[in-house]
Amino acid sequence: MAKHDTEDAAYMELTPDSWHQHDGVYAIDCPECGSMASLSNVIEHNRCNGFLARHSEGDSEGTDCTAKLWFELGYTEEPPSSDESATESTATTTAEDDDVEDKHDSPAGTDGTVDESQRG
Repeated sequence: MAKHDTEDAAYMELTPDSWHQHDGVYAIDCPECGSMASLSNVIEHNRCNGFLARHSEGDSEGTDCTAKLWFELGYTEEPPSSDESATESTATTTAEDDDVEDKHDSPAGTDGTVDESQRG
Protein backbone atom coordinates (compact mmCIF):
# COMPACT_ATOMS: atom_id res chain seq x y z
CA MET A 1 0.00 0.00 0.00
CA ALA A 2 1.35 3.41 -0.92
CA LYS A 3 2.13 5.91 1.79
CA HIS A 4 0.72 9.40 1.38
CA ASP A 5 1.25 12.62 3.27
CA THR A 6 -2.17 12.61 4.88
CA GLU A 7 -1.50 15.34 7.45
CA ASP A 8 -2.16 18.21 5.06
CA ALA A 9 -4.51 16.32 2.75
CA ALA A 10 -8.02 17.50 1.99
CA TYR A 11 -10.63 14.75 1.74
CA MET A 12 -13.87 14.51 -0.15
CA GLU A 13 -16.56 11.87 -0.03
CA LEU A 14 -17.38 10.33 -3.37
CA THR A 15 -21.05 9.84 -4.13
CA PRO A 16 -22.60 8.04 -7.10
CA ASP A 17 -22.90 11.46 -8.78
CA SER A 18 -19.14 12.05 -8.39
CA TRP A 19 -18.34 9.33 -10.93
CA HIS A 20 -18.45 9.79 -14.70
CA GLN A 21 -18.03 7.25 -17.47
CA HIS A 22 -16.32 8.29 -20.69
CA ASP A 23 -15.38 5.72 -23.36
CA GLY A 24 -15.74 2.90 -20.82
CA VAL A 25 -13.41 4.61 -18.31
CA TYR A 26 -14.61 5.55 -14.84
CA ALA A 27 -13.40 8.93 -13.62
CA ILE A 28 -14.01 11.77 -11.19
CA ASP A 29 -13.33 15.47 -11.61
CA CYS A 30 -9.97 16.55 -10.21
CA PRO A 31 -10.74 18.60 -7.09
CA GLU A 32 -7.96 21.09 -7.92
CA CYS A 33 -8.19 21.74 -11.65
CA GLY A 34 -11.49 20.12 -12.67
CA SER A 35 -10.06 17.93 -15.42
CA MET A 36 -10.98 14.28 -15.66
CA ALA A 37 -9.12 11.97 -13.26
CA SER A 38 -9.61 8.39 -14.40
CA LEU A 39 -9.64 5.62 -11.84
CA SER A 40 -6.62 3.93 -13.42
CA ASN A 41 -4.53 7.13 -13.63
CA VAL A 42 -5.23 7.98 -10.01
CA ILE A 43 -4.25 4.47 -8.91
CA GLU A 44 -1.18 4.15 -11.15
CA HIS A 45 0.18 7.72 -11.25
CA ASN A 46 -1.64 9.63 -8.47
CA ARG A 47 -2.43 12.35 -11.00
CA CYS A 48 -5.35 13.64 -13.03
CA ASN A 49 -5.53 13.18 -16.80
CA GLY A 50 -4.85 16.89 -17.43
CA PHE A 51 -1.55 16.77 -15.56
CA LEU A 52 -0.49 13.55 -17.29
CA ALA A 53 -1.38 14.87 -20.75
CA ARG A 54 0.71 18.00 -20.25
CA HIS A 55 3.72 16.28 -18.71
CA SER A 56 3.87 13.04 -20.67
CA GLU A 57 2.84 14.16 -24.15
CA GLY A 58 3.81 17.83 -24.05
CA ASP A 59 0.15 18.68 -24.60
CA SER A 60 -0.32 22.43 -24.28
CA GLU A 61 -3.96 21.85 -23.39
CA GLY A 62 -3.07 19.89 -20.23
CA THR A 63 -2.95 21.55 -16.85
CA ASP A 64 -0.20 22.46 -14.41
CA CYS A 65 -2.23 20.79 -11.69
CA THR A 66 -0.26 20.13 -8.51
CA ALA A 67 -2.77 17.76 -6.90
CA LYS A 68 -1.54 14.32 -5.91
CA LEU A 69 -4.58 12.06 -5.81
CA TRP A 70 -5.35 8.71 -4.20
CA PHE A 71 -8.37 6.71 -3.18
CA GLU A 72 -9.05 5.35 0.27
CA LEU A 73 -11.77 2.95 1.24
CA GLY A 74 -13.28 3.20 4.67
CA TYR A 75 -15.79 0.92 6.28
CA THR A 76 -17.47 0.07 9.52
CA GLU A 77 -19.02 -3.21 10.51
CA GLU A 78 -22.72 -2.63 10.96
CA PRO A 79 -24.61 -5.01 13.22
CA PRO A 80 -27.86 -6.36 11.77
CA SER A 81 -30.93 -4.35 12.66
CA SER A 82 -33.45 -5.85 15.06
CA ASP A 83 -35.83 -6.55 12.15
CA GLU A 84 -33.16 -8.55 10.31
CA SER A 85 -32.24 -10.48 13.48
CA ALA A 86 -35.85 -11.47 14.11
CA THR A 87 -36.28 -12.65 10.53
CA GLU A 88 -33.05 -14.65 10.63
CA SER A 89 -33.86 -16.32 13.95
CA THR A 90 -37.33 -17.43 12.84
CA ALA A 91 -36.14 -18.51 9.42
CA THR A 92 -33.18 -20.50 10.76
CA THR A 93 -33.86 -24.14 11.56
CA THR A 94 -31.50 -26.84 12.69
CA ALA A 95 -31.20 -30.40 11.42
CA GLU A 96 -32.94 -31.60 14.59
CA ASP A 97 -35.90 -29.30 13.90
CA ASP A 98 -36.15 -30.70 10.38
CA ASP A 99 -36.04 -34.30 11.67
CA VAL A 100 -38.82 -33.64 14.19
CA GLU A 101 -41.02 -32.06 11.54
CA ASP A 102 -40.34 -34.93 9.12
CA LYS A 103 -41.26 -37.54 11.73
CA HIS A 104 -44.59 -35.89 12.38
CA ASP A 105 -45.37 -35.68 8.68
CA SER A 106 -44.41 -39.32 7.90
CA PRO A 107 -46.29 -42.49 8.78
CA ALA A 108 -44.75 -44.80 11.38
CA GLY A 109 -42.05 -47.12 10.10
CA THR A 110 -40.95 -44.89 7.19
CA ASP A 111 -37.87 -43.60 8.97
CA GLY A 112 -35.89 -46.75 8.11
CA THR A 113 -36.71 -48.62 11.29
CA VAL A 114 -38.97 -51.58 11.84
CA ASP A 115 -41.37 -51.45 14.76
CA GLU A 116 -42.47 -54.54 16.70
CA SER A 117 -45.74 -55.00 14.77
CA GLN A 118 -43.81 -55.37 11.48
CA ARG A 119 -41.56 -58.17 12.73
CA GLY A 120 -42.62 -61.63 11.80
